[in-house]
This record gives sequence, C-alpha cells and structure tokens, in this order.
Amino acid sequence: MGPTPWMFVNSGLIAGEAGALLGEIERGYAKGDPKLLEDDQRLWTWLFLTGEKIFIDYNCRLFQTTFLNIVGTELGICNETKQLHNQKTGMIPCFLHCNAGQDWTERELNLMGISV
Repeated sequence: MGPTPWMFVNSGLIAGEAGALLGEIERGYAKGDPKLLEDDQRLWTWLFLTGEKIFIDYNCRLFQTTFLNIVGTELGICNETKQLHNQKTGMIPCFLHCNAGQDWTERELNLMGISV
C-alpha cells in the first residue's frame, strides 16, 4: 500500500539516466522468463518488487494517470497557473496519461478548462 491512490508502478512514464534504465532492462532479459518480457509493465513491476531502485511517483509530481479518475474529483485546473493539477496532492504533473482504456473526450477536458 502507498500513501496515496497512485501507488502502482506505471510504465506510461519511465524516467532516469539512460545507462541505468538500460541496465535494468538487461537485468530483466538476463532473467530469461518469457512472461516477464511480454510487456514493459510486467518488467518494471518485477524490478520494483525485487528491490531495484525503482521509485513510484506517489504524489503525481511528474506523471498523472487518468485511470479511475472522475473528472473534477481528482484533477482540476490550478486557479493561479491555469494548469492541470492533482486536487488530492496539490501537484502539477508534467504528463497526463490516459491509460487502461480511458478515453477522455474533448468535452470532459473542456469541463476541466483544458482546451484541446
């Protein structure tokens, strides 16, 4: 369990030094488990669970997922900056990831004050 609802490894945004990321990917390939290599989500989750230096953006400083978000309850527009912000953590993420079958329509984004 994490300190916020955003407690999962999400490969929608992987950030780090190129050499370190490559080393982690090579470690996954060295494991040789075909299931592990089926998708990047499984690989990064395995690396996280095996104690590698994988960190989760619990407060959505870099990355905001829209999974299970109800428009206007978790995400809103910051009055001062007019940027999308997480209303629970107060963070203004750099990236918005519409994942897991989420299909945010132009109407929903416009309700939040985001022009598309």
